[in-house]
Amino acid sequence: ERYKQWHTLSSLSWVRCAAEPKSGPRPCARYLHRAAAGEDGVVYMYGGRGVERELGDLWIMDSNAAVGTCASRWRLIEPQSELKPIERLSATLTAVDMGPTGAGKGSQLFMFGGRCGEVFLNDVWLFDTKAATWEQLMQHS
Repeated sequence: ERYKQWHTLSSLSWVRCAAEPKSGPRPCARYLHRAAAGEDGVVYMYGGRGVERELGDLWIMDSNAAVGTCASRWRLIEPQSELKPIERLSATLTAVDMGPTGAGKGSQLFMFGGRCGEVFLNDVWLFDTKAATWEQLMQHS
């Protein structure tokens, strides 16, 4: 209950949320996950540590739908590429708007490093939010 709050950038204030509906898809409980704000008010969340292991799932939420009602609209993104990052926690995740000069690709997510088990990672990944594909830009050494 204490964590059910939403920060609105337009008013720079916290809004207390009512309990989430129990139906519909939503991420499992986790910690050390990463989130990034994308274009048009969406929020991406990747990985983290679940109850039993590291996670490698990518979720998207429309934050515009959540403001005021706090009713989250989560959706699991199924990557369309065979290649994808291994599960991890504590990575960095940054959304970059490629805009019209970036061949119309829109937002992309850059992910660096993190940890899987006892292994520290230093790889770099790019996720194309329009095509839902991962591309590895740099492998770990």
